[in-house]
Amino acid sequence: MRGRPAFWIVSHAYEVHFLTADGREVLGARRTVDRHALVWRGERAFYRLETELSLAEALAVASTLR
Repeated sequence: MRGRPAFWIVSHAYEVHFLTADGREVLGARRTVDRHALVWRGERAFYRLETELSLAEALAVASTLR
């Protein structure tokens, strides 16, 4: 995305959890995802788009974010 690496995770059930800046897991934030996900880093934040869209469609949506 805008010259930065992005990852396309193809739909199958997987578990996601979130970490604080110092590496500790955010309690209560763990969940199972069962759809595609596009993950990338913007200038100020990480983005994750969970969708049933195709990769091309997800990239089109993601390109509208600043």
